[in-house]
Amino acid sequence: MLAAQSPAPALPSLPQYPEDLQITWSWPHLILFVLFGLVSLVMVQGILAVYYLPHGQKLTTKQMEQYLLSKPQFAIGSMLIWYATIFFFLYVTLSLLRGHSFWECLGWRKINSHNREQPRNRLFISLPAPGCLFSLLFSLRA
Repeated sequence: MLAAQSPAPALPSLPQYPEDLQITWSWPHLILFVLFGLVSLVMVQGILAVYYLPHGQKLTTKQMEQYLLSKPQFAIGSMLIWYATIFFFLYVTLSLLRGHSFWECLGWRKINSHNREQPRNRLFISLPAPGCLFSLLFSLRA
């Protein structure tokens, strides 16, 4: 007489993530992003330091640091160029190479209101922008 076979145990199903948590990034991409960020920061600041440092003068490391820190053009300029470089890297590696929408790859989605009849207040979303503009203008004036 044959014994009844017990059913095979069910394999656990893979978790289904919501659409806004599904990303196209991978661990190798993250490592490449961090390495690119570090190398590009050193390169951007090095190139701008050569541009802004006085030519023909022998300065110690401390004097170079103090001189560059006294130039807001160096600090703000290097960060703006570095951010643009990082943004371009993300655009190329996430959007162009993978064939997805750039904003979806970053996880940015359109804000949907729960009640379609009630309009969204766009002023509330755009309030921080003038503060950023004023801080940039005052730092350039200094």
